[in-house]
Amino acid sequence: MTKAISIGLLAVLASCASHPNAALLDMGQPKEALETLFAEVNKGGLEIRPSLAELKYAKENYSCLGQAIETTNLMSADRRRFAVLVINCPSTSFPGDNFILAYLRDPTGAIVDWKSQWLYNREGSLKTKILDVNYDGVPDFCFVCEPFCRPEQLLSGFCVRDGKFEPVIAEHKTYFDVEFDETKLEGGIVIQPQQKGRYVWQTAKLYEIPVAISNRSGEPIDLRGRYIWLSPGINGSGSCGAFTNETLEPGGVVETVVTVRFSQGYPDRRFGFELTPRHDNP
Repeated sequence: MTKAISIGLLAVLASCASHPNAALLDMGQPKEALETLFAEVNKGGLEIRPSLAELKYAKENYSCLGQAIETTNLMSADRRRFAVLVINCPSTSFPGDNFILAYLRDPTGAIVDWKSQWLYNREGSLKTKILDVNYDGVPDFCFVCEPFCRPEQLLSGFCVRDGKFEPVIAEHKTYFDVEFDETKLEGGIVIQPQQKGRYVWQTAKLYEIPVAISNRSGEPIDLRGRYIWLSPGINGSGSCGAFTNETLEPGGVVETVVTVRFSQGYPDRRFGFELTPRHDNP
């Protein structure tokens, strides 16, 4: 279950049922707006670029909504006006995972920070609100769960201080080390991760794992309906690495990307890979 704080008793609100200053971002149609935003984030600094995996997910899962990116004003602790760009990607299936990605734009127009939130939709719908969580007069950007027939729950909240998002309640995160090994399978198949060494990852965040698949046998390998996934499996979700070509010829190499989001930490976990048919997708 999602750990959350009930906000039924919060009396001081910077906004009510919706953002008072909410507007549709004037960046063209949704597809063009996301392409423009993706290009901007891709040129951003080291603190912004880690959001690219989740922004790519938003690009691939947002177009069906036919809505523009929402933007809302957010006053910082030092009374400067920032803007929050909100991309809402509710799950198209039930059960499934709702997702919201938010970027913080400073008064000069630069993107300076970002936050995201995932929520299993059996728990409720995922929304954003502007609240004053700790009654200090500084508005807070919040992710809120609206459960079915129950009071709202505050999942996380952030004020803007020193030009960045600052948590106003403790964030429920777990950090853990991961490492990916080359995997040799029967039939001369070798799966090589393109990420070398050990990484510190966190739960409830989307990551991309680029891999290369080599055919070191003397026979073609049929890739139709086959996908790459982690081994051993995980408690989480993601998308398997798929292939654009149907056959991998002897000596050939193809590349794909495995996308994964961990629901729990795995201390010092090493992962390999498996080549699995479509009906074995996680």
